[in-house]
Amino acid sequence: MEIKIEDTYRIAIHMAGDFATAKSLCKKFAWDSPTCVTVKPQTFIYTGGLEEGVEIGLVNYPRFPKTEDQLVGIAKRLTEMLIEEMHETSALIVTDQQTFWLSRRNEVVDIDPTKT
Repeated sequence: MEIKIEDTYRIAIHMAGDFATAKSLCKKFAWDSPTCVTVKPQTFIYTGGLEEGVEIGLVNYPRFPKTEDQLVGIAKRLTEMLIEEMHETSALIVTDQQTFWLSRRNEVVDIDPTKT
């Protein structure tokens, strides 16, 4: 039995959109770019709304080892593709150190609940 060990890096992509479509797009992406992803349904509840979406997980899979920067780059490419193909406006990429908000919106809306 072979055992491979690599440093642990975990990344989660959170975005609204259809679960089945996200799975299909992730499958195509993983085929074209050797990586391993997970896809889970997710419900977003926020000020003024609720919508269904997905959480896509990436890890430093020892079969296809990557540096942390390489894995973040893969997550960014995957997220940009998902936003475009799923006709969404934004998504989050969450690592242990940083959270990235990728958006096609023209402006950022301040939704601070303490402001009236």
